[in-house]
Amino acid sequence: MKRNQQIILLSLLTIVFYSCSVEQNERESELDDPEINHETERSEERDRIVDYNETVAVVDTQAMNQVTNYLDLAENATIWEKYDQSENEYDNWCDKLWGRCCTEADMRFTEKLFYNISTSHDYKAYPFENAFDGFYNTAYVFEAKDSIVITIQLDNNSDYVLGFNKTPFEKLSKTDRIHDRFKISLINGYTKSEKTFKENARMKKAELWLNGLHRCNVKFLDTPEIQMIEANFPFFKFDEVKLIPYEFYKGTKYDDVCISAIQGNLGYGANPALDVKFED
Repeated sequence: MKRNQQIILLSLLTIVFYSCSVEQNERESELDDPEINHETERSEERDRIVDYNETVAVVDTQAMNQVTNYLDLAENATIWEKYDQSENEYDNWCDKLWGRCCTEADMRFTEKLFYNISTSHDYKAYPFENAFDGFYNTAYVFEAKDSIVITIQLDNNSDYVLGFNKTPFEKLSKTDRIHDRFKISLINGYTKSEKTFKENARMKKAELWLNGLHRCNVKFLDTPEIQMIEANFPFFKFDEVKLIPYEFYKGTKYDDVCISAIQGNLGYGANPALDVKFED
């Protein structure tokens, strides 16, 4: 190799080495900078592909048994017959989803606990309140492109006074485990009829975040039955859980994503030790 070529090669190597060093120093400086929130730099696409710690929903047999408990149905009744409220809306009421419907006698402490659930997008025609109205033939509807976030917290029960002038929320300490593993039940899809269920989209996968940290992903069942998701983390008084759907079962006619019901009451599935601790 001629001397001039050697000089040029050495110069190029020096430039490359210097550039890499500068880039590395800048990255190390960023990592040391407390003003930069590196949690927000998470690659959503990467996490969703890896799908780590995925939990799969299961049919909530306890809730489904409550739906049919007072119904005189044939053994092979369809889910649409089980959800039919045309004669009496209370015969197939689900306590697990909506809490006690007719009496407060002998209520356990956990039956007085409710979730406070909100959404980042609401719609006038099919509002979020449809998921809590006690009917199987209504639904909260959103579009996949809206990238909705459903936020779940413990309700502070500000209007429910329990003995000693304390609400159930106030009685709980910050160390009381409400769930050993966070769980919540819902009805995925528009269950007004078999037609509306199939024609509209349903949730397929979602991220679960706890207090700002991505903890796991969940895969929903493509079924009109009540289903329960169970996460890999406990749930306490001041925790905030975010459910962020990102993949969907397609409808045969519409792109609208529907949720007919979300569990609002904690009476079934919450830590039973709380009922013992706060027994009146």
